[in-house]
Amino acid sequence: MSKFGGKIGGKKKKMFLTKVKERSPGLFWFLIAFCFFQAVFTLIKLEVTPFFLFGMFSEKVNVPDTVTIYRQKLNGNLLNQKDINKWEWNILTTTIENYDAQLSNNKIDVVDKRIRNKYPGIYYSSIFSSVKKNITNDSSSVNKYPDWYKQKIRQYTSENITNIEVLKENYKVGFNNSSFQLLSSKKILSIE
Repeated sequence: MSKFGGKIGGKKKKMFLTKVKERSPGLFWFLIAFCFFQAVFTLIKLEVTPFFLFGMFSEKVNVPDTVTIYRQKLNGNLLNQKDINKWEWNILTTTIENYDAQLSNNKIDVVDKRIRNKYPGIYYSSIFSSVKKNITNDSSSVNKYPDWYKQKIRQYTSENITNIEVLKENYKVGFNNSSFQLLSSKKILSIE
C-alpha cells in the first residue's frame, strides 16, 4: 500500500500523536497545549520563551549612525576591559546601561513601562502585581545602585577605590571611512 500511513506487512501505521496518546496521555496533552500556545502567541505576536515568533530574527536591521559608549574610570584611570573577566565586564556594562535608562525614565524601570504600554491586561492583573517586584526595579533600587556598583568593581578588580566615574559618550560613526566624532559626553555616575 501507500508509503505514508498505509499498511506495511499487514499492519496499519499509526500517526505519531496517536502513539503518544496511547503510551503517555499526559505527554500527549502537554504537546497539544504547547502547540496551542505556540499558535496563540504567534497570532498575537507575543514573545514568550519557549514560544518564539517565526520571523522575529528575520527583520531588517538598520545600522545606526550613532553609538553610545560608557567609559568607566577607576581612581582617575579608564577601567580596562582586558583586566576583568568577560562575564564580570558584561555585568558592569549592562547594569550601567540599565541604570542610565532608568534615570532617564524618571527612575521607572523601562521594562515596567514597556509591559504597561504593550500588555495593559497583563500589567494590571493581580498575578503580574505579585511578581512585578521580582522582575523590575523600583526607585529605591536606583538609589542603591552606586553602592552596589562600587562593591562589584572592588570585587572584580581587588583595588582600593578612591573614586569611580562613568561617562556616557555619544559618537557619530562614519562607516565609509571608519571615523568617529564625539557628539556628547555626560557624567552619569560619580562615587567618592
